[in-house]
Amino acid sequence: MPSVLNVDTLVAANGTDPVTLTKQSAAKAWAIKSTDGSSIDGSFAISSLDDDGSGDFGLNFSSSFDSANYAVTATARDNTSNVITFHCDVSKNTQAAGAVDLEVYYNNASSVRNMFDEKVYVTTHGDLA
Repeated sequence: MPSVLNVDTLVAANGTDPVTLTKQSAAKAWAIKSTDGSSIDGSFAISSLDDDGSGDFGLNFSSSFDSANYAVTATARDNTSNVITFHCDVSKNTQAAGAVDLEVYYNNASSVRNMFDEKVYVTTHGDLA
């Protein structure tokens, strides 16, 4: 016979922390960042930001993943008609269990990272340590 569980709030056993999701595909961390600033506009499970220049930044996670083998999904919004390419900077091998470096490029000039008034949206999925 199927069971139904109706709850308003789920918390950890200590009564205050959020429930840790395991064996599920829920996002483990996310961030919204303006590329013209050195701050995060909104986030979950992000402890800090490394600003390495316009369009070049790193996210440090509050809780590390169990390895560097997690998925990063990202997109960027431009207020003009430019096409934006967004990628993890794997050329520097900078995706680690506790952080990831990211770069944003215009599609028509791979070395251009000077973007203003745009947003970058990053989500990560994987198993936490």
